[in-house]
Amino acid sequence: MATSDDGSNRCGAADQLASDGFVLLHQLCNSELVELVLDVSRRRAHAVREALGAKEIGIGSAAGYVEIVQRSPGSVRIKDGGWDHFAVILDNSVIFRLPKTEEKRGYFANEIALLELVANRTSVRIPSVSHVSRDKTIMGYSYLSGDELDARAVELFDEELLGVVSEQLALFLGDLHEISPKACQHLSVSKKRPVERLRAGYHEHLQGQLSDEECEMIENYMQDLDSCMSSCSTRVLLHGDLYLEHVILNHKDKRISIIDFSDWHFGDPAFDFRGLYDSPTLAREVVRKYRHKEDCDGLLARAEVYYRMTPIVMMIASFRGYPCGFDESYREFKRLFFD
Repeated sequence: MATSDDGSNRCGAADQLASDGFVLLHQLCNSELVELVLDVSRRRAHAVREALGAKEIGIGSAAGYVEIVQRSPGSVRIKDGGWDHFAVILDNSVIFRLPKTEEKRGYFANEIALLELVANRTSVRIPSVSHVSRDKTIMGYSYLSGDELDARAVELFDEELLGVVSEQLALFLGDLHEISPKACQHLSVSKKRPVERLRAGYHEHLQGQLSDEECEMIENYMQDLDSCMSSCSTRVLLHGDLYLEHVILNHKDKRISIIDFSDWHFGDPAFDFRGLYDSPTLAREVVRKYRHKEDCDGLLARAEVYYRMTPIVMMIASFRGYPCGFDESYREFKRLFFD
């Protein structure tokens, strides 16, 4: 339940937005988001105008980000489901991503550099960055039209569409995974292994919250996960978060776009197939067409081990304030580990 202070803050922010002529108001979902938009437009307006003001952004205006958000007569949508950032989509033409917290300022610097690197090595659509603030707080790129994939949508694919989508995914992963570490020397990457992050999060948030049986299951799984990661000596450049929701399908030309590269790292190539495992049929097709595979069954088996990590990560994230529910993640954990 919202407190009176929260209501006052929200009303104050709404009044400020209305007086500034923002067209976003009816879309904004909470006072924190309103205040963040205000902060970007009010306190950082000069830097944003300086960085973006002369850029043409595809809606018939050369205005900068602040002016567009305040005065655009076109449509504005806000997507607030991301863990680290939210997106402002203007006129279905350009999308701006902004960090949710102060410590994420400069967050996009590494992702922008990676996108530039990957764009020169694949024909599959990825974001082409056109707007960047000087401190890498805001980045914008042309809107990639289409629908996010999910398991239910993939189930409805006919044989032709399944073949077209799996071919493009296999091409993208093949292109990405053959980029040499030397080509990435200018990028900074986390040295901490996923299993180490998982173990730390488990001890901090889940141990004591789950039953002894459930904790024992997770501890045994982390041993299996460690063995799985150690069993593959090949280390490639990974997207790191290639779930179906980060694959956009344009039904008109049947081409896909891959988005959200912020979790990239180096590791076992099977790790990039784990998110596709929401649709085992699609995952198998992509592996079959993947040009760097050593053994289809081995790659899929490791991908399935990595896939089982997802609900544990989501349970941990729910305790850290990320927009994911513990109950739903817990049910998925029970399904994967106990059913």
